[in-house]
Amino acid sequence: MLLGILCLALAGCGARASPTATPIVASGPGAPALGRPAPDFSLRAADGRGLSLSGLRGKVVLVNFWATWCEPCKRELPAIDAVQQQLGPRGFQALGVDYADQDDVVERFAAAQRLSFPLLEDSIGRIGSVYRLLGVPTSYLIDRDGVLRAIHAGPYTRQELMKAVNGMLGAAGQ
Repeated sequence: MLLGILCLALAGCGARASPTATPIVASGPGAPALGRPAPDFSLRAADGRGLSLSGLRGKVVLVNFWATWCEPCKRELPAIDAVQQQLGPRGFQALGVDYADQDDVVERFAAAQRLSFPLLEDSIGRIGSVYRLLGVPTSYLIDRDGVLRAIHAGPYTRQELMKAVNGMLGAAGQ
């Protein structure tokens, strides 16, 4: 696990994405692919409730992989929160999947942040492995039918995320 955290730190956290940068997401057999169903998962939220991706069918979902030790991740959370508050009533749901922090660390962090979207605990990085995560923050946008439509490596700005989600909500006739 230490090697995985080191790779994430070197590959993504702290790196600034440029328009010409190669995204730091895996490809190849078994990796999530655009236009294909997003891999389902169930995790416990920091507030104790269980959530599954498949339980959110009918909504546009952002799955954002982050970590408490990642400064760009922490700076991105308020942007995601603002979009959740604004577009949640139209059918958007953000999920923050913590990568490899101990559950008690995530719970304390979540309590201090008071975000309007759930922070999910993945202390062993199981879901990050399923999604072939190579760096944090990395986000996956999933349409109302559970199909992966966009992968964003690096932190989203509020404007970038708003544009991406509005486009998906608008495409669904909203």
